[in-house]
Amino acid sequence: MRGERLLVILGLSLALACGGTRADEGRQAMEAPTDVSLAVLLTGPTDPAPTPAPELASTPEAPPVPPPPAGMGPRELLDRAHALYEAGRLRDALTAYAQAAVADPDCAVCTARIDRLQAELHEAIVSNLDAGQRYHSELREDEAVRCWERVLMLDPDPSSPHHVRALGYLE
Repeated sequence: MRGERLLVILGLSLALACGGTRADEGRQAMEAPTDVSLAVLLTGPTDPAPTPAPELASTPEAPPVPPPPAGMGPRELLDRAHALYEAGRLRDALTAYAQAAVADPDCAVCTARIDRLQAELHEAIVSNLDAGQRYHSELREDEAVRCWERVLMLDPDPSSPHHVRALGYLE
């Protein structure tokens, strides 16, 4: 139980340290909580040792698109997606843009933003994995842990090579 509390505290501090630069700008976007918490992510299956992942060159897979909130049309979904992006909630913004694209298949802005967000997510994931390794080699374990936990938040799919690798490093 104490370990779970520590992980939650570390996750919150990670969110503030690594991604909290635009938090005040996107307070309204943060009204809708996500389904995934750091505690849930960290209790999934783990790999006992870090393994090299040749798939790291690929971009993260887009998760299945959940149905949009009731009563929201394409324009409201697009506005919500923009607000989530501005708040730094890249994974949630990607989902909102995908919902808007489903609601309006002709939405060129949605398609462009989805492509851009997938590239940004991939860059952030790889950057945090690399930074974590660098901090670990410099014996700066707290910073390394923060970076690897950020990878878990950015790539919540437990079967993803990035996620598996970050969990291995954390162990």
